[in-house]
Formats: sequence, structure tokens, C-alpha cells
Amino acid sequence: MKFRFGHLLVGLFLMPVIAVGVLSVSKSFEEKPLPQYGKVPPFELFERSGERVGSKDLTNKVWIASFIFTSCGGQCPIITGRMKAIQSKLRFKEAMRLVSISVDPKRDTVKALQDYSLKYGADPYKWWFLTGADKDIQQLVRNGFRLANQEDRGDIIHSEKLVLVDARGEMRGYYDANDDRQMKQIVRDAKALLKQVF
Repeated sequence: MKFRFGHLLVGLFLMPVIAVGVLSVSKSFEEKPLPQYGKVPPFELFERSGERVGSKDLTNKVWIASFIFTSCGGQCPIITGRMKAIQSKLRFKEAMRLVSISVDPKRDTVKALQDYSLKYGADPYKWWFLTGADKDIQQLVRNGFRLANQEDRGDIIHSEKLVLVDARGEMRGYYDANDDRQMKQIVRDAKALLKQVF
């Protein structure tokens, strides 16, 4: 009886070791590299603080871009709420930044963005709210981030995607703000990119 019990213990010990070995050989532990969608072009806009900031200030930072406007009552509160949740999950990551770009710069003044950011408890060091000349914003959103953005009979139609950008300014993923699963994934992917920042 003791002999059989000993074999049972050895078997119980060896099973997870063998399983780990098989998984390692099959490369199941390897993370797939994130796709590359091109670099964000150089830009400089006004932050809610009134300071001019831009892509050069995001060098060696992993960041997530969102596109909103302060008078939006539809998707923008959802998008900004998602960014707030991401801010909470990644608040202790020094190289992490969030960037919300207004797609209604004619109305979204620095003051409007200040008020809006306060409502969402945005950390001014980690989370920027940007505005600027309409043509610069349109160029950046459409040609830089490759997202739809237009005004139709007074209504602003813009993307609900969040864009993950690595420390070299390369776009690495687009994530639907309405999808809970994708919102969990963007946090995981951001953490993976942060491990590569020196």
C-alpha cells in the first residue's frame, strides 16, 4: 500500500512538470507581438493647461489616444469613462500616458477642457486633453491615426476607437471603447509595451 501511495505522489508531482514542459515546447507561453500600423506623425497642440505639448513630449512613453468633444452627450462620456478606468489601472506606471484629443476644437477651448478633465478626475501629469487649430486636428486624426472624423449638418461624427502607441511613436492597436473585452486587452497590451521601455 505504501508503495502505491508513493507512486501516486510521484505521479502527482510529475504531471504539472510534464504539462509545463509540453507547453514550453509548443511555445504556448510566447506572447504574440502586437501589429504595427505606422508611426503617429509629429504634432503639437494646446493642452488644457495652456501649454503647447506634442509628440516629442511622448518620446519613450507608452500612450493611449482617444477622440472626444466636451459637448458630446453620446459616446464621449463612455470613451472618457474608459480612459478614466485605464488611468486607475495603470496609475503607477511611470512611462504611461493618456491623451484625449478634441475633435471639436472650435468650441473646445483650454477652459472647456479644464472643466471637462476635472469632471473625470484626470491626473494632469498623466492624462492630457488637447485642442488646437481645426485643420491640424483633422489632419492628425484622419491622416495620422487613420480614423474617420467629420461634421455632418452640425453633428460631429468621430471614431470610438482608442489607439495604443508604443514608446517609439508606433501605433500598435485599435480598441473599441464599447467592448469590455477589448478594454481589458488594451490594458494587458499596454503593460506588455511598458516592459519594453528602458
